[in-house]
Amino acid sequence: MGDKGKKDKDKGQKQHAAKDKQEEKRKLERQPKRTA
Repeated sequence: MGDKGKKDKDKGQKQHAAKDKQEEKRKLERQPKRTA
C-alpha cells in the first residue's frame, strides 16, 4: 500500500469517528435533559 492508500484509510477512520460523535450527540439531544 502506498502513501495515498494510507492517507485514504486515515481519512476514512476520521470520518467514521466524526460520524460516531454526531450519533452520540444526537442521542444525548433526544434524551430529556436532567441537568440544564
